[in-house]
Amino acid sequence: STKTRADVRGGGRKPWRQKGRGVARAGSSRSPLWRGGGVVFGPKPRNYRHALPKKMKRLARRSVLSQRAKEKSIYVVDPIRVGEPKTKDFLQILEKIGIHEKKVLFLPLGMDRNVILSARNLPNVRIVPAEQASVYDLLDCEVVLFEKEGIKKLANQLTAA
Repeated sequence: STKTRADVRGGGRKPWRQKGRGVARAGSSRSPLWRGGGVVFGPKPRNYRHALPKKMKRLARRSVLSQRAKEKSIYVVDPIRVGEPKTKDFLQILEKIGIHEKKVLFLPLGMDRNVILSARNLPNVRIVPAEQASVYDLLDCEVVLFEKEGIKKLANQLTAA
């Protein structure tokens, strides 16, 4: 970022009177023409963020989920519970379903500590609470794995006007 003549410190009063000195008119010692003055068209950081309306975000999530349904890459399972936090146990569950080699997004209703600890060491598995799944999360995976209650919660959230 650079400072314009308004941002540079000082230069509040007129350096000399308007007429009678034989030099050019000057209104401020912080003019871009002066040493120590501001920069004319220097870089200024700008925020390019654009907020999307909530309805548009909801529509995007709905369309991604319908696309996943057409591709038959949505799996709904009973709530997954792991006795001890072991990655091997969670991997066996994925192997039973037949999705252990794919990039999986697991959307449970609530975050069970043992399930999180079991799945976090798998590089191809990501766990997000069902109601917090973003469009990016849904697009970034090959397979979406829902718990029954999680899909109901997300469906309620997406159908709410």
